[in-house]
Amino acid sequence: MEYFQDQNESSVNDNIISSENNGFIIGYLVLLALTAFCGTFGNILVIGAVLVHQKLRILSNIFIVNLAIADLMVSAIINPFSILGALTEGEFFYKYPALCETIACLCIVSCMCSIWNIAAISINRYICICHRLLYYDMYTKEKMPFYIFGLWLLCFGIDFPNFVGWGGHEFNTEGYLCVFNFLTGYNYTLYLTFLGICTPMTLVSFCYFRILIFARSVRKELTKIGKMDNDKKIKQTDLRLLRSIATIWVVFILMWAPFTAFVLFFYGTWPKWVFKMAVALAHTNSSINCIIYAATNKHFREGYVKFLLLCLPLKKQSSSTLSSLNIAINTENP
Repeated sequence: MEYFQDQNESSVNDNIISSENNGFIIGYLVLLALTAFCGTFGNILVIGAVLVHQKLRILSNIFIVNLAIADLMVSAIINPFSILGALTEGEFFYKYPALCETIACLCIVSCMCSIWNIAAISINRYICICHRLLYYDMYTKEKMPFYIFGLWLLCFGIDFPNFVGWGGHEFNTEGYLCVFNFLTGYNYTLYLTFLGICTPMTLVSFCYFRILIFARSVRKELTKIGKMDNDKKIKQTDLRLLRSIATIWVVFILMWAPFTAFVLFFYGTWPKWVFKMAVALAHTNSSINCIIYAATNKHFREGYVKFLLLCLPLKKQSSSTLSSLNIAINTENP
């Protein structure tokens, strides 16, 4: 009797655990679906705003568009396939290994390109503010396509070792996504972390440190001579973009830190749900940059309104509506 009683209690406990697990998976899938939708919509909004708003159509915002494209790949492609992997428990990707290989490559390249674009924008602002004469020689319409191509080539180079036996792509059953193998290629994990995360973050930190030193020296100099030199004064447009990118940088570090720590130090030792949440948090980062732009830069708020009005089926009143909305936006604090 005691044996059957123990068996019944064990069965009840298993059902409770299974029920809790199912509840977590449902919540996890809902989170992925929300980030996929919001990220897709938001990043299209960013690209559209730059295209339609005159004040955003500046050369340096090509990096902003490229960042939005990288984030769009995560939101519109990687997250939906992660949902598919969770719903089929990986069986879909076991049937189509080449597709899993492709998705894993896109995941790594787009995530790395996201952070390297943040670094590229920071370098661009550093040169623009601290070395203005050099800026106009370095950043031209002819050179910008090569910079963009170079960023994607660099990020593909970060993933390339997975194709030649150092590391490897696979469907990860703990995170329900196609990605690189964390265990068999630990040296590759260190390589990816160093080149794909630590290096660009160091560059961003250096650029902001130098900009802060430059701003302080300029402020002291202008205060001493008692006038504002337009050649030395930091423009408001530069400050707005700096504020946006600084916020994106901080948020990126916070949202990618759990995933980075997990794959480097704790993979296979902590519960699976921790890894799932770390993956979800990292991918959610690609869905919130559009919100940061809106919160920190009034030109993006204006661009969002213009782009949405162009997309909505409005008639002649759309122009007057746009004008009134622009007036309302321009009265806000920048």
